[in-house]
Amino acid sequence: MTPFQAVYGRPPPTIPHYVHGNSKIQAVDGDLLTRDEILQHLKHNLTRAQHRM
Repeated sequence: MTPFQAVYGRPPPTIPHYVHGNSKIQAVDGDLLTRDEILQHLKHNLTRAQHRM
């Protein structure tokens, strides 16, 4: 059980992946691509930390 589930009684919402080019606004497109890169990096680091435990 995650801390989110303990507090809210349901699994946390998922963050959908962004498909490059879906936004007509270049700045939004860049920000969403950056967000996906950061999320991927965070998930990788979390997995590494969990394997160390």
